[in-house]
Amino acid sequence: MTNEPSTATALDEVAPDPTYVPVAMAMGIALLVWGILTHWVMSLSGFALFVWALCTWMSEICEQWSRQDES
Repeated sequence: MTNEPSTATALDEVAPDPTYVPVAMAMGIALLVWGILTHWVMSLSGFALFVWALCTWMSEICEQWSRQDES
């Protein structure tokens, strides 16, 4: 038996497209924590920004995976 790599190699995988969404998610986390120290409205807006960024980021990843499967 030989130690040959499997058919799926690291070269087959494509890096995700660059996006601004991780920065928005970090801002949402910062607002969430800042709101704990200052006012609940800041926490609410930080949570909303965090949820929006998470949903957007995951949808972009799923869209890219579906485009990769079509290729």
